[in-house]
Amino acid sequence: MQKDLKYYLNLPYTIRIFKHTEYNGEDYFGAEILELPGCGAEGKTREEALAKLQEAKRAWIEVSLERNLEIPEPKKTSLSSIKERKYKKQERSR
Repeated sequence: MQKDLKYYLNLPYTIRIFKHTEYNGEDYFGAEILELPGCGAEGKTREEALAKLQEAKRAWIEVSLERNLEIPEPKKTSLSSIKERKYKKQERSR
């Protein structure tokens, strides 16, 4: 299988979204792909941040392919490991 742009764009990367309030009280949203170092975006709304993140992801992958750099793939997480982390978190909070 050839790992081209289309291949990487369709992988289920981990996205982290956060809200930040500026000193003047204005809110904005940030979004990043955890597996792709430095791949992030901001927007006035969550939707805007996610749309810009998709553009950033495409550019990140295109440049990496052009330069023959390694492109990390998402880590495979099983449902059982997710349940185990939730259980451990609940145990610590007791």
